[in-house]
Amino acid sequence: MGGNFLHDDNEWKGAIWVRYTTSISEAGQYEVRLSYVPGAGRVTNVPVTIEHAGGTAIVTVNQREAPAIDGLFTSLGTFMFTPDRPAIVFISNENTDGVVVLDAVQWVRNG
Repeated sequence: MGGNFLHDDNEWKGAIWVRYTTSISEAGQYEVRLSYVPGAGRVTNVPVTIEHAGGTAIVTVNQREAPAIDGLFTSLGTFMFTPDRPAIVFISNENTDGVVVLDAVQWVRNG
């Protein structure tokens, strides 16, 4: 992961956001994963919105805790995605309590 990640430097709260978008070629259940670099000054409440075939889900991530998947990714949940609708993960720094850090998003097909 090195130094190639984004962060908000704990500034501009509510004004900074990132949107990850991908096209899904095969309908199915996908686990959505977020990668970040954990640390003591990181946020405990980063809001992550996942737009999927069934609607919208909001997950809160504590970035002071190390990601559970190989120390690189944390699961945001499993959702249905279809080719007719883009898969979107939207991350904001609104009302957060520390530095928001982002590295990557993965969509991993189940089955």
